[in-house]
Amino acid sequence: VYESCLNQPKRSRPIILKALEEAPQDELLVATLLKICKGLKDPLALAEAYEFDAALGGRTPKEQAESWASATELWDRAKKGKHAYDAARAALKLDAKSPMALKLLEKITHKLSKWDEHAVILASELELLKPKRSAQEKLASLKILKRLVETREVKLKDSVGAREALDRVVQIAPEESWAWERLRSLSRAAEDWVNLAAIDRRALKHVGP
Repeated sequence: VYESCLNQPKRSRPIILKALEEAPQDELLVATLLKICKGLKDPLALAEAYEFDAALGGRTPKEQAESWASATELWDRAKKGKHAYDAARAALKLDAKSPMALKLLEKITHKLSKWDEHAVILASELELLKPKRSAQEKLASLKILKRLVETREVKLKDSVGAREALDRVVQIAPEESWAWERLRSLSRAAEDWVNLAAIDRRALKHVGP
């Protein structure tokens, strides 16, 4: 009523927020808050509104996760890394296979240099793809694996994890010569001559000497 009568959404927002302190499950109040905040074009205000929306009862976990993911995107756009991280985690707690939430958390963990978690998120994204199902999913899998190799090898100094990721690359796309070279390089660095010989034999069948 305040919004429609006075047409002053900036003034009506704090009134609605005050009302939500007393009735956080009031769906009409939350819907009104979302409408106002979308009109304000204020990413921080809209992120907060989506969090109220996510907390409403009577919604499916998937619907709640979508609201948390929307909040995540807005917090991230506003460069509020901690808020974005917490919202993405809340989304994944409700829907562990949400592609949107996983992609957002991949981006946020990279920005926050949370490399262990970043690697886990990349692996979770990879599990959603079936590279044999389509050329598009194969390409997406390879892109994620390349980022996983970099994270494991460069950021985490985890040569074993990097080699595992590279091995998946050559299983999916044995024509990827860069992956064979990285496998060779890591085996040499580890002085794993038996594995190096095995890699050479496998590579010879696909990319030549």
